[in-house]
Amino acid sequence: MSRLEPVEKGRPRPDSNGLQDRQLARTEWSVDLPVPHPGPACRSTFGQRITTVRLARAGYQGMNLRMAFGSAALVRYLSIRQYVDMSIPGARPDDTHPPTTVLGDKSCKARYGVAHVRAIFSQAGFPFKETSPDEDAMAVDGDVDFLAAPARIQIKCTSQFTISGRGATWPAEVHWRDRWNAAKIPVYFVLVILDRSDRHEWISHHGAGTDHRAAAFWTRVDRIGPNENVTVPKSQRLTVATLADWEREVEECFLPM
Repeated sequence: MSRLEPVEKGRPRPDSNGLQDRQLARTEWSVDLPVPHPGPACRSTFGQRITTVRLARAGYQGMNLRMAFGSAALVRYLSIRQYVDMSIPGARPDDTHPPTTVLGDKSCKARYGVAHVRAIFSQAGFPFKETSPDEDAMAVDGDVDFLAAPARIQIKCTSQFTISGRGATWPAEVHWRDRWNAAKIPVYFVLVILDRSDRHEWISHHGAGTDHRAAAFWTRVDRIGPNENVTVPKSQRLTVATLADWEREVEECFLPM
C-alpha cells in the first residue's frame, strides 16, 4: 500500500472516517510508491521524473489518485477539505515502453542475447535450437544446424564492455571447460555486447528502419585450456559470413585423419 506523507506539517485532527483533515489551504504531499509500481509511473520510482498533480476538492480522492497513478492499490478514501498538490512520479515524455515488465534486467539481457544471435542465424539461413533451461547440462545455450552436423553455441550478453576495442575476456567455469573439451563437434562462445546499459536504449525505431545498439563476437572454446578464461577477439564479429566458416569447421570433424 502506498503511503501519503506530508512535507509541510499541519495540525491534524481526526475526521469522521478516522483519517486526518489538514487545516492548510495547500499542502505538499510526498508519495511512497511500491517498487515495482504497477502503473504508468513505474520508471519514475527510480527517480527519472517527478510530476505534480493538483487534486480537486472532494470528499473522496481515491478515484483521482487511481487515475494519476494507474493503481487501485492506493488509498481509496482520502477525505480532504482543501486543494492538495500531489508530487507523484510520471512517465518521461519519450516513454513508449509498457509501464510494467515481467522480466528483470538480467533476464532481459539473456533473452536479447539469444534473440540477437538467432536473428543472424536466420539471416544466414540456418536454424537454431535453444536448449531447455532444465536441460542445460552441456554448458551451451543451443545448437545451430548445418547439413552435416550441428555446432554448439554458448551465448552471453553484457553491457560491461564496449563494442570497440581489441577484445573481451569472460570467466569460464570449470564445468564449462570440461563439457566443451568433451565435445566432438565445434563449440562456439558468442558474446553479445550492448552499447547501452538501459534496456530502453538497446533498440531504436525510426522512419528508415530499426537500429540495434549491439554487436556479437565469437571464439571457439572446445579446445580451451584447463585454466583459461574465454578471450573473445573483437576482430571476430558474428555475421552471416561467420556461418560459412563454422560449417566448414564442422565438416572437418568428419574428415579422415
